[in-house]
Formats: sequence, structure tokens, C-alpha cells
Amino acid sequence: PSRERTTPSASRSATASLSSSWIPIERRSQTQVATTLVATAAIAEVHRPSRAWLSQNASQLNLTHLKRLAPGEVVSTLEAWVKLEYHPGEDWMLDADVALISHPQPFDPAHTARALAALAALPGVSYRFPTFAALRLQKEGPDGYSYGQLSTMLRCLRHFGLALDRATLDAVGVHMGSLLLR
Repeated sequence: PSRERTTPSASRSATASLSSSWIPIERRSQTQVATTLVATAAIAEVHRPSRAWLSQNASQLNLTHLKRLAPGEVVSTLEAWVKLEYHPGEDWMLDADVALISHPQPFDPAHTARALAALAALPGVSYRFPTFAALRLQKEGPDGYSYGQLSTMLRCLRHFGLALDRATLDAVGVHMGSLLLR
């Protein structure tokens, strides 16, 4: 069977024809808006949406909406903004920061590390989530984190000017060492 190559212009026209049949932004659920942003970020090299479109999508996800998303959807939305090279504005980012801290579902180590990395790439706001993540790591310890997650967390906490206490750093070092020996 022959495989047909998709050109960027063919992808753009396919995206344009699909978008005309999509549900209007204002009628989509929070999950649909988040999923659309993540899918758009996945094809960002082929099709870059307009800033107006991105702004319209950002306006559909406020603090209340972000708290209704699953932790992975919140983090994927932040990562989509990074990939799309779009900063949704200070108010939106402050809402995201509050949603990360007060979300009704706990963020697992993977979501925590990914959220920190996304926040580090979206500057301009004094975030509280990095401090929350550092305190949680100090309280709960590094068990449950992978080597890569801890590496990301340490890099991001340093980016935000946060330091862990000596006991936590020792525990993280021992845990990371044990992960390397497996």
C-alpha cells in the first residue's frame, strides 16, 4: 500500500475544514477547550493558530474551569501554551497557579514536575505553586518520584530561587542514587 505524504498546506486546509465543523469555542466544555489546545500544540510546527484564536481559548478557561479539569489536563494545557509560544496573560497564569495549589485532586509526582517545568517556561508572574511543590517534597519525601521527575523539580526550584532543606536534599540524593543503581 502506498502512503500519501501530507504537506503543510494540505494539513492547514484539512485543519481549516475541520475547524469549521467544530463546536464554537464558547459552547465547548473545559475539557474540549483543553484538548483542542493540546492537539493544536501537537501540530504547531505545521499549523500555527492566530493569537486571537489562542486568546479566545484562554478566555474559556478561568480558575473555576481549571479546577474542573483533571490534573493531567491542567498540566497539558500549560505545556500547550509553552509549545505554542503563547503567554495567556498574568490573570490567566495567576488562575492557573491557584488551580495548581487548590485543585480538588492531588497532583502526582509526574504532574508536579511537568507543571513546574511549564511554569518556568511561562515567566512574568510570581508563582506560589513552586513553593507549594518544594514544601510538599520536604514533607512527603522523594519516594514515588522518578529520577527524571526529581531532576526536573530540582532544576525548576532553582530557577524559581527556592532551596530545599539539607535533610530533603540528602533524601533526594540517596533516592536518586538508588534509582541509578537499579
